[in-house]
Amino acid sequence: MEIALVLFVIAAFFISRSVKVVPQQHAWVVERLGKYNGTLTPGLNFLMPFVDKVAYKHLLKEVP
Repeated sequence: MEIALVLFVIAAFFISRSVKVVPQQHAWVVERLGKYNGTLTPGLNFLMPFVDKVAYKHLLKEVP
Protein backbone atom coordinates (compact mmCIF):
# COMPACT_ATOMS: atom_id res chain seq x y z
CA MET A 1 0.00 0.00 0.00
CA GLU A 2 2.82 2.40 0.82
CA ILE A 3 4.48 1.73 -2.54
CA ALA A 4 1.30 2.69 -4.41
CA LEU A 5 1.05 5.91 -2.42
CA VAL A 6 4.68 6.82 -3.13
CA LEU A 7 4.23 6.10 -6.85
CA PHE A 8 1.08 8.22 -6.91
CA VAL A 9 2.90 11.15 -5.28
CA ILE A 10 5.80 10.86 -7.73
CA ALA A 11 3.43 10.70 -10.71
CA ALA A 12 1.50 13.75 -9.46
CA PHE A 13 4.78 15.66 -9.07
CA PHE A 14 5.88 14.85 -12.64
CA ILE A 15 2.49 15.83 -14.06
CA SER A 16 2.50 19.14 -12.17
CA ARG A 17 5.99 19.89 -13.53
CA SER A 18 5.11 19.02 -17.14
CA VAL A 19 1.70 20.67 -17.64
CA LYS A 20 1.59 24.47 -17.83
CA VAL A 21 -1.44 26.69 -18.46
CA VAL A 22 -0.47 30.06 -19.93
CA PRO A 23 -3.06 32.83 -19.34
CA GLN A 24 -4.38 35.05 -22.12
CA GLN A 25 -2.23 38.06 -23.06
CA HIS A 26 0.93 36.29 -21.89
CA ALA A 27 3.82 34.57 -23.64
CA TRP A 28 6.29 32.41 -21.74
CA VAL A 29 9.83 31.77 -22.97
CA VAL A 30 11.05 28.19 -22.56
CA GLU A 31 14.67 27.12 -22.17
CA ARG A 32 15.85 23.57 -22.71
CA LEU A 33 19.10 22.93 -20.83
CA GLY A 34 19.85 26.66 -20.76
CA LYS A 35 19.22 27.45 -24.46
CA TYR A 36 16.14 29.06 -26.01
CA ASN A 37 13.73 26.36 -27.14
CA GLY A 38 10.49 28.19 -27.91
CA THR A 39 7.65 30.35 -26.72
CA LEU A 40 4.54 29.02 -25.02
CA THR A 41 1.33 30.54 -26.35
CA PRO A 42 -1.84 31.00 -24.26
CA GLY A 43 -3.58 27.76 -23.37
CA LEU A 44 -2.52 24.30 -22.29
CA ASN A 45 1.14 23.44 -22.93
CA PHE A 46 3.33 20.46 -22.10
CA LEU A 47 6.99 20.56 -21.07
CA MET A 48 9.56 17.87 -20.39
CA PRO A 49 10.08 17.91 -16.61
CA PHE A 50 13.60 18.74 -15.36
CA VAL A 51 14.77 19.44 -18.94
CA ASP A 52 12.57 22.41 -19.91
CA LYS A 53 11.96 25.42 -17.72
CA VAL A 54 10.07 28.68 -18.07
CA ALA A 55 12.79 31.31 -18.13
CA TYR A 56 10.71 34.46 -18.65
CA LYS A 57 7.03 35.43 -18.49
CA HIS A 58 6.22 38.25 -20.93
CA LEU A 59 3.04 40.34 -20.76
CA LEU A 60 1.47 41.19 -24.11
CA LYS A 61 -0.93 43.83 -22.75
CA GLU A 62 -0.73 47.36 -24.09
CA VAL A 63 0.46 50.02 -21.71
CA PRO A 64 -1.41 53.33 -22.25
